[in-house]
Amino acid sequence: MHSRVGVKGSLINLSAGKAILSSLQWEDVCRILGVDATQELHEELEEIRLRGYAVDNERNEKGLRCVGSVIVNGSLKPLGGLSLSAPVYRFDSAMITDYGDKVHKTAQAISSALLQYEQKRFKNK
Repeated sequence: MHSRVGVKGSLINLSAGKAILSSLQWEDVCRILGVDATQELHEELEEIRLRGYAVDNERNEKGLRCVGSVIVNGSLKPLGGLSLSAPVYRFDSAMITDYGDKVHKTAQAISSALLQYEQKRFKNK
């Protein structure tokens, strides 16, 4: 497993990247990705939006499975992503929904905490 905390990669190859893309308008996705913005990707991003998390099933790295969700600000603009990655022998396909839901709930909690922080900060100014 070569993935490490903070490693950068292509938005369309990473679960957190796809989760971030799913939070954007399609026009913005097309502007960012250009020719990589396919109808297939459009449909996948809609599924991610509805589910709340994206799945990288060995796409970015052979033998590695990941789930990721977007962290947003108070305006629902993406600030970043949160993902969980593990070797497929420790993260079988039956675990995807459970871990995906947990990552999504955690990303929502972080987003909510950031919103509360922003509200306090602006209230005290």
